Amino acid sequence: MINFLKNKRREQFNETYAIINDKAHSYALLTYYINKNNQLLQNKDIGLETVEMYDIFGNTLHPGDSDNHSAWIYYVTKKT
Repeated sequence: MINFLKNKRREQFNETYAIINDKAHSYALLTYYINKNNQLLQNKDIGLETVEMYDIFGNTLHPGDSDNHSAWIYYVTKKT
């Protein structure tokens, strides 16, 4: 309950992403949620080139690919 109360006030919700105080690890973590296209734009805006993307099974994803089967997407980036 202490973690929940401490982190609940840190949650953020806007049009492109959300930071949520999930119940995992007894509410000790804040999790960042964003869709793939917004993440690609965010990477570009901060000077990162997205080299590759992978789903949770290690399969390569492309910008237009469906990612509904994967709870997480992993990005390989490099500084532009």
